[in-house]
Amino acid sequence: MKHEEPSIKAHVAPYFKVELVDPRLPSRRVVNLLRSLVGLKPTSVVTTWKLCYDYNAIARIEELTGLDLLNIESWKEVGSKHFPVIVHCGLARYQPKITLPEVISKLDPVVQTPIQNTIIYMLFPGFREWVEKQAKEKDQGGPNRPNGRMETLQSLLKSLQKAGKNTMPSPATT
Repeated sequence: MKHEEPSIKAHVAPYFKVELVDPRLPSRRVVNLLRSLVGLKPTSVVTTWKLCYDYNAIARIEELTGLDLLNIESWKEVGSKHFPVIVHCGLARYQPKITLPEVISKLDPVVQTPIQNTIIYMLFPGFREWVEKQAKEKDQGGPNRPNGRMETLQSLLKSLQKAGKNTMPSPATT
């Protein structure tokens, strides 16, 4: 009988796209539909950034900001001075020629929360499911928990701290 060597299957680090828009260009239907839903003027996509948070990006972020993004507690410290650096480091794998000054000049502060939440969901795969489970329990008359909207991590971490938990709960333990 042949003995199989143990193996671990791993995924290539995922990425997500961020579309940068310029309101002076002709409109795009999908972007404009979303913007109209929140009462904003039509826009057009200028460029697309591909953000990837592999170990190279995470190590570079820690080197530049002192924040270890794989520690959920570090996300409480992420502020507007850190965010462009986090985005810039995420560009290194697919678009290394984009400079930090370019990121700072093109990045709209309004997108910090959705991009930050997307990064968190990528780095902590069970987190989105946990938030959705809490929302479902609340909708079914459960205890007052996060409402499932794209809340900032800071408010979620405060909820966890009040509950006396220092680490992110897994969906199986809540």
